[in-house]
Amino acid sequence: KEDVERLQKWSQRNRSWAQFSLGGLYARGLGVNKDPKRAFELRKLAADQGHHHAQFNLGNMYAKGEGVNQSDTLSFKYYKLCADQGDHRAQLNVYLYYENGTGVEQSDTKAFEFLKLAFTSIG
Repeated sequence: KEDVERLQKWSQRNRSWAQFSLGGLYARGLGVNKDPKRAFELRKLAADQGHHHAQFNLGNMYAKGEGVNQSDTLSFKYYKLCADQGDHRAQLNVYLYYENGTGVEQSDTKAFEFLKLAFTSIG
C-alpha cells in the first residue's frame, strides 16, 4: 500500500517512471483493483513523455483492445515510437506490421529495415 501511495505521488508530479509502474499495478491488480482503463491512462501519460516501455505496452494494449478500443493503427504508432528508441521487441513488431500491412501500408522495404534493426539491436 505504501508503494502505491508513493507511486501515486510521483505520478502526480508527472514522473513517467511512476506513471508506467503504477499503470502496471492497475493492469495486474497488484495493490489496487484491476482496472485496464486506468492502466491505459497512466501508461499513456508515460508514453507521451517518451517512456519506451510504456510505448511498447500501449502498442500491446491497442493490439489486444485491453482498456481501450482495439486499433492496429494506434498499436503500430506506439510500437514504432518504441522501435525508434532501439527496442528490439518493438522493432520486430514494426517489421511484422509492415510485412503484413497491419495498421500501416504494406512495405517489404520498410519491413526489411526494421528486421535488420531488430537483429542488430539483439547483438
